[in-house]
Amino acid sequence: MSIHDFHGVDLPFETAAGGFVNFVSDRLIAALVTEAWAVESSEVGRTLGYGGAGPVPVVVDAWVGRPRPRLDALVLPIAWSGQATERGGSEPIPPIEADLELVAFGAARSHLHLLGVSRLRPGTPGRTSRASLEQRLAVAIARHVLVSLANSLEGASRVEAHARNSAGWPSTTTGFARNRTG
Repeated sequence: MSIHDFHGVDLPFETAAGGFVNFVSDRLIAALVTEAWAVESSEVGRTLGYGGAGPVPVVVDAWVGRPRPRLDALVLPIAWSGQATERGGSEPIPPIEADLELVAFGAARSHLHLLGVSRLRPGTPGRTSRASLEQRLAVAIARHVLVSLANSLEGASRVEAHARNSAGWPSTTTGFARNRTG
């Protein structure tokens, strides 16, 4: 199943791009997916048999690849999957392989896009209510990760600007971009 969503980032592309490259990591994506699972899975997860009073604890594997620049965008390939830590290690988190794309959206804003695919777990019949719920759960988790990541980029930029101003550093419009090496 294809997944495509976007969320606005209240930062100019140049500022957001440096944070995007320096800030997004395997560890951050795994933490955001774990958080998304806890929030999004409670109702759907109960329907699918993953949880009773709350979400099933999971261990998330995430991967972030090397950035690919484009004319007006930066693209990071990402992937994640999750295993339950209970019930014999079933896989409640639908795995996703995607491109996370930061694009300029005017002079003062950026957009964060997620374009990817989620596959049903092996053995899940394709045209059933269970498959439909798993697909909706994959979309909900992807959306949660996207919004949380956009908010994190904005917050990290504010923290850096505050630290820079508190230290008497000159104000710049490039934010994180000046810290990028290699």
